[in-house]
Amino acid sequence: NGIWTLRSFFHFSGLTPRLIIHDDGSLTNAHQQTLYQQFPQAQFIPYAQAHYDMTQRLADRPNCYRYRISEYSWPAIKLLDFAYYSNNRPFMVLDADVLFFKRPQEILQAIERNNGFFMSDWQDAYTWPQYRWPAVLGTTGIPRVNVGLFYLPDGRLYDLDYIEQCLAAYYQRQPCPRAIWLEQTIWAALFSRLGKRMQRLPDTYQISNKQTLGPETCSHHYVNDRQLSRLDFVGKGIPYLIRHGFLKTNAGAI
Repeated sequence: NGIWTLRSFFHFSGLTPRLIIHDDGSLTNAHQQTLYQQFPQAQFIPYAQAHYDMTQRLADRPNCYRYRISEYSWPAIKLLDFAYYSNNRPFMVLDADVLFFKRPQEILQAIERNNGFFMSDWQDAYTWPQYRWPAVLGTTGIPRVNVGLFYLPDGRLYDLDYIEQCLAAYYQRQPCPRAIWLEQTIWAALFSRLGKRMQRLPDTYQISNKQTLGPETCSHHYVNDRQLSRLDFVGKGIPYLIRHGFLKTNAGAI
């Protein structure tokens, strides 16, 4: 899926950014070879190397260390590793279950203007309800943030000390419901603190299976929800691209 994600983004955006592919431990040697063939200029970060690097990086932040190393959970990679490997540069995060269908004009304009952006979720997929954010996270909430696609316009805006504080609040309140959404909750809290630097993309950057593909669809995030929407990546998204000539202009690429 990730190859389709990246090819569709590069094709419709026209951008050729520095590409970093981070292994979450699930990629085989065959997967890695395929990715290298498709994206020979990409920087590939093996899982073992990332584990070592982050062990050193987080040694003085016990809650981050616990979340990323001691009690490893794959969302911790997005919350902690990506900013580290960006080395204070701007960076965009793109999940491997997003497809693009037309030129992402809002993304291109935001990058040109040095603004950040994020896409919307179909629900408030957060560990805590928003009314508790001021007490727990020290900031007001932003409704329906989804971090399957976002851009931080300056890596220095990333605040590891604040993330340590958020994780401390989480561990003080265990057991805590909806732990799987912790990473997204903390990113949304960080976006809230950044205010107008982070802009919401319009609903043409879709996520809900209630939003059907059409001429206005810019992208669709095929999340793993109760309706098995992730299966639509292959069942609906890729066929839609093919019907509209995507393979004709990317012959041999996929």
